[in-house]
Amino acid sequence: TQAQSYMIGWKLFMTLILSYTAYAHRVIFFAWVEDGQIHTEGGFPGKKKAKSCRVIASDEQGRIIHEGKTDGQGRYSFKIPTDVNSDIILVLKAGEGHQGEWRIPRAELSGHSSSLKPDREKLQSGPSVLKIISGIALIFLLAGIAKLFLRKKQKA
Repeated sequence: TQAQSYMIGWKLFMTLILSYTAYAHRVIFFAWVEDGQIHTEGGFPGKKKAKSCRVIASDEQGRIIHEGKTDGQGRYSFKIPTDVNSDIILVLKAGEGHQGEWRIPRAELSGHSSSLKPDREKLQSGPSVLKIISGIALIFLLAGIAKLFLRKKQKA
């Protein structure tokens, strides 16, 4: 039973570590419509920009209607295609299986303007100091629990 408790603690610890690693590699991608153009911006947590990444725009049937590459700031803009009668699905290909996706509704395309411009700082901010400290405290807590179980096992 002590060994089972130790294994449960170890599995929890590994799950937390692996999920944090997955968070660190996620792609942040968003788009908005303004002044007759579709504007995109991509990056990674920690304010790293998605430089020279492919942006692919397609309709709901999967037909590619536009392609381009982000600049040094992770941005790419293009004129709204006039021959599209569906939502536009944008995909940012950031390499090695990393990609982000954003859908622009058809209704937003016909208005050619959006007051829902995303808050870049909120979308690109990395983990907060509180989350980092909590993560470190959790690691120490789990290590302490594992040490306690090992001590009890050695006494037996």
